[in-house]
Amino acid sequence: MASKSRPKDLPYQPQNAGGLVVYGLRMLFQLWPLWVMYGIGTGVEKYWVALALGTPAGISNVLVWFAPFIHIGFAVALLAFAYSLKKMNLASWATVDAAAAGLILTMVLTTWDKFKHLPIPETGFDWHWLAHPNYGQLLALVVFTLFLISLSFRGSVNQWFSDLAETDGDSGPDTASPTISGTVTPPPSPQLRDIDPEKFASALQRRVIGQDVIANQLAKSVSRRMAQQRRGKPVFTGLFAGPTGVGKTEMAKAVASALLGSEKTLFRVDCGNVLGEAGLQTLIGAPTGYMGSDKPGALTAHVQRFPNAVILFDEIEKAMGREGQQSPLFRLLLSMLDEGRFTEQSTGQAIDATGCVILMTSNAAHKALGAIYEQHKADPTALTRATKDELQSYFAPEFLARIDLVTSFSPLDTNARAKVLAQHIARIAKQYEMSVGKIDAGFINQGLVQWQALESYGAREVLRWLEDAISDPVISAKKSGIKTVDLVWKNDAVQALPASKN
Repeated sequence: MASKSRPKDLPYQPQNAGGLVVYGLRMLFQLWPLWVMYGIGTGVEKYWVALALGTPAGISNVLVWFAPFIHIGFAVALLAFAYSLKKMNLASWATVDAAAAGLILTMVLTTWDKFKHLPIPETGFDWHWLAHPNYGQLLALVVFTLFLISLSFRGSVNQWFSDLAETDGDSGPDTASPTISGTVTPPPSPQLRDIDPEKFASALQRRVIGQDVIANQLAKSVSRRMAQQRRGKPVFTGLFAGPTGVGKTEMAKAVASALLGSEKTLFRVDCGNVLGEAGLQTLIGAPTGYMGSDKPGALTAHVQRFPNAVILFDEIEKAMGREGQQSPLFRLLLSMLDEGRFTEQSTGQAIDATGCVILMTSNAAHKALGAIYEQHKADPTALTRATKDELQSYFAPEFLARIDLVTSFSPLDTNARAKVLAQHIARIAKQYEMSVGKIDAGFINQGLVQWQALESYGAREVLRWLEDAISDPVISAKKSGIKTVDLVWKNDAVQALPASKN
């Protein structure tokens, strides 16, 4: 049953006089079959009797005998009419039940009226009395009344009162709700774990290749902030700067997996696609009166589902746009960094983000930052300071000061890039339920050439090239029943061969 606007408790207790008036008018309207039945139904029966008395005596006796059933027939027709309105969603089940109640009351009152006018026999009981017209009529009325009472309402009296309180039509199935035994508990939500900095760093290093310095720096910073248990601030905030394709986004995924046990807790905001107020509304809802104001924003829904989450603002420099730090998305980010909360625009509700880790990535000044990393990679403190100095031409110093860790990622050397390619190749094959044993260096070398050519487009283009190169050979090998393959580069194409035993 529809229950969005139904009072939580019955009987209904209005909050003010206006609510009582509205509830009373709604009840009067939904009970209209009762008023029609007694206002018109009785008149129909009297009109029938008047017509019957104007006919010959034999016929009039028969017609008068049927008079109560004319009233009942009118009630049945009204019940059918109410039910048809319900089928068209023009009335609720309360209206149908009111018509059914009116029909039953009509039967009971008609039966009682006939019973009052029965002749009292002077002798004992005789079965022949049932042949008397009045007794036969009474018996038929009693049987029909009992039958209708047995059908009665769809549910309990409580259910009927609940129907009276609802405003929307009910088009759902008529199913009784079973009783729940035991204690109902909410589904578990990933919780922040007590972390060991060394184990945390190792988990990040296994996931993100070539960024061991950043993994160690990040692990120490996160563990320190978690130990402080700050109030009114996010758990940790970080800005990862550096060139594209070096693992900044992958590091955010690794943090979500290692810190919360699941990548599902990661919410990624592509700042290049969230422009202006319209883009912001996709994250935190539309103000009341605007299209879509009946639905929460995507960021709101995620934080409510995962109070402990990793929120990634990818390519944060694009959040400013022409308006700089006054842009809608940047104002949202500043609110989250300063107070650990933001406001859902559709409801005005303050959303608590103090259980979240907020990470940002930036490609700004990536060439200069590559040199800075090589110069200061042995000194994390100097690396952070030099990175902030370089980024001040892109971000205001007061913004950078709000962030717990600002650091530069290392440009990947040839060996690191080769390992990254091998890692992505294994992941793509796994999507086809295949394993990769060995990868020909010729294939990796060709991948490095493509990486260098497509570097300005980002890592997605390299991944797309890898998928195009290996998908068809891997699918063919799978159809042949092969589960593990070696990938060989031959004639400018990849071949998937059965894995060698050596």
